[in-house]
Amino acid sequence: MANNRERLIDKDMEDGEEVQEASALNSPAFWLAIKISFGTAILSGLVVAIVLVFMAVGEVEEQLSEVDEELKELQSRQQIIAKSIKQLTSESQFLSREIESLDLGAAKGDLRQALNILGTQSGNIDKQLAVTRNGLISLARMVKGSRVWQDDYRAQFQELFQHNEQVKEDIKELRGVAKKQTQESRYIELDF
Repeated sequence: MANNRERLIDKDMEDGEEVQEASALNSPAFWLAIKISFGTAILSGLVVAIVLVFMAVGEVEEQLSEVDEELKELQSRQQIIAKSIKQLTSESQFLSREIESLDLGAAKGDLRQALNILGTQSGNIDKQLAVTRNGLISLARMVKGSRVWQDDYRAQFQELFQHNEQVKEDIKELRGVAKKQTQESRYIELDF
C-alpha cells in the first residue's frame, strides 16, 4: 500500500504541477507579457525598417542630385554645341556664297600674267643690280682709297643676286616648270 500511496502522491504532485502550469498559461499577466514582447519586437522591426528606408532614400536623393548636376552640365554643353553648329552653318553658307562668286577661269589667266610680270621684274632687277655694281666699281677706281668700298659692297651685291635667283626659281615652280640644272649667272667684273 505504501507503494500505492507513493504513486498517488507522485501522481497528485504531477497533476498539481500540470494544474499550476495550465493556470500560468491562462493568467492575464502572462498573456500581457507575451503581447508586450511581440509588440516591442514588431515595433523594433518597424523602426529598423524605417531606418533602412531612410538610409535608402538618402542614397537615392544623393544619386538624384548627382544626376541633376550631370544633366545641367549636359544641357550647358548642348547649348554650346547648338551655338557652334549655328555659327558653322552660317560660316559655311558664307563660304559657299564666296566660292560661287569666284571666276576660276579668270583667276588662271591673272596668275599667268602675274608670273610673267614677276619674271620681267626679276630680270630687270638683275640688270639694275649689275649696272649699280659696275658703277660702284668704276667710282671706286676714281677715288683714292675706295677699294675698300668695292670689297664691302661685293658681298652685299652677291647676296642680292642670290635672292633674285631664288625668286626666279619660285616663279618657275609656280608656272610648273621642271627644275633644270643650269649654271649660275656670271657677271663680268672689270678691274682696271
